[in-house]
Amino acid sequence: MHALIEPLESRPVWHQSNQDLDHDLVSLRQRLESGAQQLLEGWLDFKQHWTYEALALSPYPRLTFNGTWRKWTFYRNGDGWNRELCSGFPLLCSMLGTSLAERSQGAQVLGPSQEEVAINELTPGTHILPHAGPQYRLQLHMGLAGLKDSYLGVFTGSWQPDGEPDVAYETWQAGVVTPIFDDSYTHYTRASPFGLEARAVLDVGVLQPDFLRKYKAQ
Repeated sequence: MHALIEPLESRPVWHQSNQDLDHDLVSLRQRLESGAQQLLEGWLDFKQHWTYEALALSPYPRLTFNGTWRKWTFYRNGDGWNRELCSGFPLLCSMLGTSLAERSQGAQVLGPSQEEVAINELTPGTHILPHAGPQYRLQLHMGLAGLKDSYLGVFTGSWQPDGEPDVAYETWQAGVVTPIFDDSYTHYTRASPFGLEARAVLDVGVLQPDFLRKYKAQ
């Protein structure tokens, strides 16, 4: 829990009925899905250029097991859009444009990456170990490539009768915004070891709706 904010209304995974309660989330989901085919094609074009391949970072090596995690960060609220990356994937950057900044305008700023647009790629067989982020952020995922038999596990905060933690298992679909989950719930990822290509997911981090209701200037 962040020391500067009070507890927020939360749920581990935001299903359709939860998303529909927030107009901004619905609008963002629809915007991404309306251009899904172009985004899928744009990702393939982006990957064909070695200059953009070389710009990938390897985040959180201590969380990465049995493979490689590569990340391209196109946008952070503290930095704006990365012009070099956007030159390789202009559709993604123009599609989201100023929508994130407009949505959060007037909100309390707690860090330079409280809103973020990135693509995360895992080589086949990679495990991302359990971890959690800030309570004020939701993660919106859209599958891009290498999705078969890969999954995300989100600890729900409940316990099963046998004492084991309850986990919501989510998968990705190409061109579909799913799952949407609360970054503050412990979660982990497994990329299928049988895949022939890396698992790639578009990850849009946005401020939690309840945070905006409480901490955005009216």
